[in-house]
Amino acid sequence: MPPRHHLPPPSTAHMLPRHHPPPPPLLRRRHSSPELTRHWVEANTKYLSHFKGIEEGLYARSCYLIICLQEVDKYDHLLSVLENAGYIGSFKRRTGGNVDGCAMFWKAEKFRLLEGVNIEYKEYGLRDNVAQLSLLEIRSLSLRAHILSEKWGDAHVVLAGDYNSTPESAIYKCLSLSELNILLYDRRELSGQRSCNPAPILGIRREINIMFALMNRFARGSWTDEEVKVSSGSTSSLVMHPSNLNSSYATVMGSWKTRGSGGEPLATSYHSSFLGTVDYLRYSAGLVPVRVLDTLSIDCLRKLGGLPSKKLGSDHLALVTEFSFKQDEAE
Repeated sequence: MPPRHHLPPPSTAHMLPRHHPPPPPLLRRRHSSPELTRHWVEANTKYLSHFKGIEEGLYARSCYLIICLQEVDKYDHLLSVLENAGYIGSFKRRTGGNVDGCAMFWKAEKFRLLEGVNIEYKEYGLRDNVAQLSLLEIRSLSLRAHILSEKWGDAHVVLAGDYNSTPESAIYKCLSLSELNILLYDRRELSGQRSCNPAPILGIRREINIMFALMNRFARGSWTDEEVKVSSGSTSSLVMHPSNLNSSYATVMGSWKTRGSGGEPLATSYHSSFLGTVDYLRYSAGLVPVRVLDTLSIDCLRKLGGLPSKKLGSDHLALVTEFSFKQDEAE
């Protein structure tokens, strides 16, 4: 399997110290086969070794590493390993009796946690997914952080995770444009994942029930009043948010072998029923992506036969972005 390379942006002028948050998910135990489970320790040993190499490279560039993980069901094990490397972390288990959840780790000597909030989406009538919000102070920039602490709205934001939506989806458009009229879209197609079956992308021929395909094409997913209220938070069909977050991978140019027309990776996840991109690193004004770790080409993923594999212990590819503060924002 070819190595993944760091891709720089066209210009890195007017930048201050960098920080570097990668969000790879780990393989959940209930989704793993017995064979893959036997390779869990070996795969994660390789992952931690790879992580150590990334960390050493970042320190050579005066970077600060933040690790965001999802589908973590062995948090105590990871914490014990990373604590020996000087990291501290936080964990939020998913609701509904699930054993996995989200985790974050950061260097204790580089960062101080000012505030942490856990979100349970079940409280909003959604699924058992959760999210972590952590406000971190870079110790070397503590004076600037103290000023920001008086009004969190000025803090720089990095939003990382599996969004369960493709770059061509309505949800992605909503995140990019800050608004969306959901009634203009088929409710079933908001995420865009239904159109990412790996068979046509990989050139695999499969028999399709023509009648079912026609019925599916013309049967539009309509919205009930309750679904509109859950999705928009009100009776209005217009979903709006104040966040102005750009995607780091769409900002940093990559190879045509790994990127789609909009600049996002062609694929961050690949299994029997899906081949496409659902993972993103979004950032706010005042930050600029210095470089990203490029993803794998479709041809390389085809040779792997799907994720997870013995070489890659997750069903998602890790995204890594190095950010810097803009000079005028830090003065």
